[in-house]
Amino acid sequence: MAAEVCAELVAAARAQGADLQLVGDGELAVLALSAVRAGALRMADPGYRAELADWTHRPPWSGDGVDTAGTVRAVPRRVPVRDFAPFGGPTLAAGPDTDRGARYAVVFTEHDGPGDWLRAGEALSAVLLTAVGAGLGTAPISDVTELSVTRDELRRLLPDGGYPQLAVRVGHAPPGEPPRTVRRLFEEVLEG
Repeated sequence: MAAEVCAELVAAARAQGADLQLVGDGELAVLALSAVRAGALRMADPGYRAELADWTHRPPWSGDGVDTAGTVRAVPRRVPVRDFAPFGGPTLAAGPDTDRGARYAVVFTEHDGPGDWLRAGEALSAVLLTAVGAGLGTAPISDVTELSVTRDELRRLLPDGGYPQLAVRVGHAPPGEPPRTVRRLFEEVLEG
């Protein structure tokens, strides 16, 4: 990814009151091991497994859930993706360019309170929109910040005192349209 695009992504996060740390090749192992640990810890939790099965195996008419057909198959990568189909079901092929040209980054804040979480979300939104505007695809990686043990590991990638809020993969999207996902009707979600 071009240096000017990376600078635009960092600027987009900073404009929203958070920051974006690009993960260097020499630091990628920290993020990768955090993703592996997060996946193993989650799958060892019976409550998590039950919730995952519930969300990924809803009937098509329900209008919600996470259809495994819209998730990418777990294959070897530099940084593993969360496996949304450990119980089976159709998945998307990862494609031949799963990591080629991708950059990884961590959205972080100086403090760790509700206002910081809001700024981190706004920063993530700005980063994602900036990436799409540059013709890139993105994939948020939340599992590494959902558990305190893996979140603490990510702090090693940040300037002293930074709090990781979310990781993100930015790279070239595969050709074609992204898969459609189920959505509830507008009228079911908001009252007017």
